[in-house]
Order: sequence, then structure tokens, then C-alpha cells
Amino acid sequence: MIASHYGANVPLEFIRKSCGEQRGGVTFLHIRKAANLIGLDTAEIQIDSKNLREMVDLPCILHWSERHYVVLYHISNRNHKDYYHIADPAYGKIKLDEKDFLEKWYPAGQEYGYAMAFDIADEQKLQQKHQKEDHNQNYLWQQVLQFKTTIIATTFILFITGLLSYGTVRTNQWLIDLGIVKKDQALIIGIVAFLFVASISKVLSEVLHQYIIQKSANKLFIHNLRKFLKRLTIITPRFFEQHKISELVQKMDDHNKIEEFNTQTFPQLIFNLSMYIFYSIILYPINKYLFFWMLLYSILSAAWMSVFNDKKRLINYQRYDVDVDQTSFLYEFIIGMQEVKLYQGVENRLGIWESKQQKEYAINLRSFRLNSIESMGFKALSILNLCCFTGIGAIMVTHEELSMGQFFSIAFIVGQLSVPIEFLSTFFNAYINAQISGKRINSIFAKETETTASESNQLQKITPSLRASTADHYISLRNISFSYDTLTMPPVLKNFDLDIKIGEVTAIVGESGSGKSTIAKILLRLLETDHGEMFYGGQELSKVAPDHWRKICGAVFQDGMIFSDSIANNICLDKGNMNFERINWACEIAEIHTFINGLPNGYHTNLSQSGINLSKGQYQRLLIARAVYRSPEILIFDEATSALDAKTEFRVMENLWSHFENKTVVIIAHRLSTIMNADTIIFMREGQVAEIGTHEVLMQKKGGYYDLFNYQVSVIAC
Repeated sequence: MIASHYGANVPLEFIRKSCGEQRGGVTFLHIRKAANLIGLDTAEIQIDSKNLREMVDLPCILHWSERHYVVLYHISNRNHKDYYHIADPAYGKIKLDEKDFLEKWYPAGQEYGYAMAFDIADEQKLQQKHQKEDHNQNYLWQQVLQFKTTIIATTFILFITGLLSYGTVRTNQWLIDLGIVKKDQALIIGIVAFLFVASISKVLSEVLHQYIIQKSANKLFIHNLRKFLKRLTIITPRFFEQHKISELVQKMDDHNKIEEFNTQTFPQLIFNLSMYIFYSIILYPINKYLFFWMLLYSILSAAWMSVFNDKKRLINYQRYDVDVDQTSFLYEFIIGMQEVKLYQGVENRLGIWESKQQKEYAINLRSFRLNSIESMGFKALSILNLCCFTGIGAIMVTHEELSMGQFFSIAFIVGQLSVPIEFLSTFFNAYINAQISGKRINSIFAKETETTASESNQLQKITPSLRASTADHYISLRNISFSYDTLTMPPVLKNFDLDIKIGEVTAIVGESGSGKSTIAKILLRLLETDHGEMFYGGQELSKVAPDHWRKICGAVFQDGMIFSDSIANNICLDKGNMNFERINWACEIAEIHTFINGLPNGYHTNLSQSGINLSKGQYQRLLIARAVYRSPEILIFDEATSALDAKTEFRVMENLWSHFENKTVVIIAHRLSTIMNADTIIFMREGQVAEIGTHEVLMQKKGGYYDLFNYQVSVIAC
């Protein structure tokens, strides 16, 4: 938006890439970097609302809710009140009064907020052409098109139902005017029979309508949610360090709102519009005065409801923030219950929860007030409409311009014309919710994925013969630099080189913070380096799809995940290729087979809240069994045995040495007794390789490794 204001045509994805994906999220420093790249100068300021209005040129960027950024593009004044027009990337444009604006902008307890102003620095950069991203932003209408067959079918059924309703009314008119007034019993029986058939047909049509909706909605809902989850699996890993779990869960819940809009609201909109046109055409020749009155009533009602759309959008915006915050808090509260009880934090945490509930209550109250005002206004118009119609119709009956049957028929038509107007409020609410939900979901599909990050290259698969190749027997890291935040944090690795011998055991040790775990994640391509290359037997891994690379890798991290499933399904995550002989073999290596066999259900024991609890050591050994099960070419252990006692650890490591001979094993450990038998030991210090060699060689050097080993021995001796 800001780039466009200054005449630059810059794709959103270019801005995202320029800011970078940081562990702690984007800061003003990252925004400044992106602005400078497109030819804009910036000024970061701490300012209050009065000076913001008077001194800062709009549009500008504001630090919002102490966690992300929005664009302030206009300040308006109405009835001596200031209104702030905000563009939020997650929700679109909203308008806030000063109270709501300051609550979001000012940090807690402060009388000022943070802003970034812009000015042109380089006209040539502003005029540069950037490759446009080929990404359809209108997710909601994409989904509507997916439902087109269902929408057409359900609209047709609703139309048939509407015609049956109209036919029922016309026959009721004949029943009164021709059957009852003229005392024609045969006609009365015929009309009653028709009404019975029509009523049964309406019921069957409604059942068929619901069946079609449920069948297609369920199918497409699963398809779209699976597509969303699949997208999450290929997004670059840094994305998950920036977003709360609760935020992603809310985005999944957004699919329900879109499904409801597509399967219920939108077909009803088409049906109601069709019925409105249909009954208007019928009403006009009967009485044009009533027709024009209904048209005026429709316009007034639609105008009245549209007045509240912006405020409803704002409430939706505020409710989403509160819901994400609430879900995140409750998740942490339940997961951290042990810590809360241990440190007497129950009352404090409950107090925080109550304050969050108060915010939700305040939003619900505002929503209730808004809906009440809208409803009262609409009901007032409806009462006025009813009174006018009743008066005009009654006068026409007394003047014998209408029969009683016609009067009741017109009453039905007017009632049917009122239904689409009443539906407008439901439609506006559903459309606003679905539109905002679509934008939130679309933001996930706009994120860079692991495959698109390398799509300029011709992605390859790992060549099976590489391990036996004589050209190059190493996994090599060349000139690697990596930082979790290039602007605000020092690099973890800088111009780093490392060679890991294929088919041997390599141990990486060093003090905390020296970059050991970072190397493990880079090896697995869970982190993208700032620059540098990685090779496997001479093959450049940037030209290999990450999932192909990971197929030959296995890894155990100390924070690995055990799923709520059976033990067997936790060891083999691919149920289609489950082999119980291999599961037993993997568990024997991990020294957990005896424990599992002693359970009543053995490998079918469910590991869930209602199942058994594992000790830390058992938990870790299960993770080891999972990694070993696939018998990968490359096995990476990051503090994988830290929870095991020395005896069990020794047996596990002995099993690994014997079963993974001639395979590439990388072990990261603080406990040096674990890695004494490694073929190569690499000692890290401050992101660099300080020493390299076998245990005996490094002990003879009497360097950092020697000091660390002797310190651990002395601690054990004490």
C-alpha cells in the first residue's frame, strides 16, 4: 500500500522476502530494509496521537497490539470525533474511533505509540519493474466456484419449493373465492388434495436440499482443509516460529465459515433474489402502488442494514484477536499446569484469564448493542410496511377493487417479498465473516514454500550410487552463514565450513550456544542458510527437493513429538508401509522392546491422555526407535540420549554402532562419554570449528575439548 502510494508497483511477496522471516517476527529494522530496497527512506518515531495527526505524513506504519504492524492511511473527523482508517494485512481495511485506536496502538501503560514515516529516497529504484506474483487473492470466490454445482442444484430445489409455495397460495385464493364462497365441494376436495401433494413435495424438496448440501459440503470441506494442512507441511519451517498454534487453529476454523457461506448463505441469496424478482413481477400488474411501496421499503431496509457493515467488520476483527489470545492462553495454562501449581500461580493465571474474558464480554456486548439497533430499525420499517399494506389492502377490499382471496394472495406475496429483505442482514453478516476468513486462509497460501524456494532450479533426487562414489565421500558445508535474525542478532554461524565423512560416526560437541543444534537443522534442511552451499557426495543439495533429501535422513531431537496414537503408529508414521518385524528390530536397538512387550496391548497400546504415561527416558527411546525404523542413510542425534541413565545409554549406543556400521551418523551431545568412540569429533566454539580429530587426538592437543572432558570427569568424580 505504501509503495503504491509513492508510485512503486511492488508485489507483496517481494516485500515479504525483503523483510525476511525471523524467529522473533518482523521489526521496524526489517521494514526499513525492505523500504530502502524499493527506494524509500524511513523515520522511526515515538509519538502520541496529537502529534501523529499534525506532524506525520500518511500513509505510515504503526506498531499494533504490541505484536504486528498495520498501515494508517487516513484520519477523518465527524461530529468533532477523530476516526482512524487502518489497513491490517490479516483483515483488510477498518475504521476505528480514537478510544479503540489508542487501545491497539499504545503499549500497555504508555501515553505514546511507535510509528514509521516514509519519504522518497531514490526515484530510479521506485520505478523498477518487479516480477508479479501469480497468486489469486480472492480465496472466497474461488471456493464459491468450487461449489457451483451444489449451488446450482440447491438453488433449483429452492426455486421449485418457492413455486410450490406460490401455487399453495394461489389455490388458497381459489379455495376462498371459488370453493367456499360458491360452495363448490368438488373444487374444495380437489384443492385440498393438491395442497396435500404440494406440502409433501415441499418436505421432500427440503430433505433433498439438505442432503445435497451435507454430501457436497462435507466432501469439499475435507478437500479444502486437507489442501490447507498440506500447504502447512511445505511452508518454510521458520513460519512456525513466528505464529502461535492458536492462530493456525483459528485459520482452520475459518474453513467452517466459508463452507457455511458457500453451502447455505450463497444459495439462499440466489434463491431469495430470484423469488424477489418473481413475486415483484406478479405484484406489479395486480397493484403498482403496492409494488412501488415494497420497492421503497426494500431500498430503505437494505440501506439501513448496510450502515452497520463497517462496525460488524470491526467487531469481527476484534473478536478474532481475542479468540486467538484466549485459545493460546488456555493451551499454555493446561500444558503448563504442573508449573502453575508448583509455583503457586493459580490465582494469577485465573486473574489473567478473567481479564481476557472481560475483553470478550465487552466485544459481545458491543455486538449485541449493534445487532439490537439494527434489528429495532428494521422491525420499525417492517411494522410501517405491514401497517401501510394492511391499510391500502383493506381500503381496496371495501371499494371492491380486491376480493378477499386476492387480498390474502397479495398478503402472501408481500410476505414473500419481505423474506429476502430480512435475509439481507444474515447475508451481510455471513459475507463479512467469510470474506475476512478467506483473507486469513489466503495469507497461508501466499507464503513461500520449500519447493517454491528452489523452483528456479531443476529439482533432483538423491542418487543412490553417491554413497559408493569415490569422487567425494563427504557431506560438505561450504561458507555457511546463518542468523535467526540478520538485523538484530549476531550470526550463529559465519563463513562456516565443515566436512562430515559419509559412512562414519561424527560427533559435534561444544558449549551451549556454539551452534551445534543449528548445524543439525541445517543438515536436515529445516533451516535455510543466509548464504553458502551444502553438498552430499559432490551433489549440490540446493538442487534437491527437501523431502527427497529427508527420505534418506533420520533424526532425534530432545524436543521430539509423540502423537496420540498407538506405539506402533508412533514408530512407523507411514501406516501403508508398516512392518512389525522392523518395528521390533528398531525397538530392540532403542532398548525399549522389553518394556513394550510387558504392556497389556503391547505395540497397540495407545499413547494418549487416556493411555499410559511414558518416562522421559522411555519417551526418548521411542523417538530413537522411530528414527532407526527406516534404517536411514544418515542418522542425526541431537541430545538424543540426554534423558537416559549411563547404563541404558551405553547399550543403546553399542546397538547403534553395530547396526549402523558404514552409515553416516552425526551425534550432538553435551555428555562426552556418549561420543568417545566416534570416528571424528568436532569441537565447536562461537559458531566455528575450533578442534577436530578423534578422542585420543583431541585429548593430546589439550585444548577446549580436553578442558571440557576433564571438567565433566571431575564433576562425576565429586
